[in-house]
Amino acid sequence: MASVEERSVVIEVVLEEGQEEIPELESKLALLRAAVADRGGVPLRCDDTSRYGARFCVTAPDAGAAVDEGVRALQEASASVGLPDAPVVDVEASTLAELADASGIEVPELIGVSELAELLGVSHQLVTVLVRAKGFPPPVAELNAGPVWTLMSINLFLRKAQADPDPVESSTRPG
Repeated sequence: MASVEERSVVIEVVLEEGQEEIPELESKLALLRAAVADRGGVPLRCDDTSRYGARFCVTAPDAGAAVDEGVRALQEASASVGLPDAPVVDVEASTLAELADASGIEVPELIGVSELAELLGVSHQLVTVLVRAKGFPPPVAELNAGPVWTLMSINLFLRKAQADPDPVESSTRPG
């Protein structure tokens, strides 16, 4: 069985010759945004009112299956908001790693409370005390699952703490 991988699929459609331009395209794209949001989708606004599209995140075993799923999702969502059925004129399916490589942006390694506890060999409870220590880096994001830090900021903090452990230890003691 082939392994599945998350891919970003971009689909653009264009009305056929003789079809009227799409009336109220902006308002229909707003409705399309809501219709594709549960699939991680976002509508794409094109330069004229005879084109539209969307970007989806799909999980599929290969690019072809990802494209098929993305096209099906766009057709369903488009029909639900009153956008006309139109032929696909452009499609792209990239793995998230391919997108990161193409953008040249390096995504930093992130860790949460569980990973931090594992890295330090301590309990989750002790991590919650440690994150209140003087000089502890602020999280880069607060998710429903908890705070998230870059591994680099944690390593830097730990190096500083090893060089001068007293301020960290005293700031983590209950007062």
